[in-house]
Amino acid sequence: MAENSVDPILLAEVRLLRNLWRNPNLFDTPEYSVDLFKDTFCKSIATAIDTLSSSNGLLSTSSLYMEVAK
Repeated sequence: MAENSVDPILLAEVRLLRNLWRNPNLFDTPEYSVDLFKDTFCKSIATAIDTLSSSNGLLSTSSLYMEVAK
């Protein structure tokens, strides 16, 4: 892989996170599992989004940072 190339797996995970952020109802689909994420940071973000959306919390950048920090 070239030095400046992007890991396609990481890129796919970031795109999935973006979709989950925009539509948290995707967490309820049978195809979704946090185990889809291989990158631990992406997995943490997905878990935080799921926690915030399931608790009817506000989905904002600030709330996401606070949840991931826990």
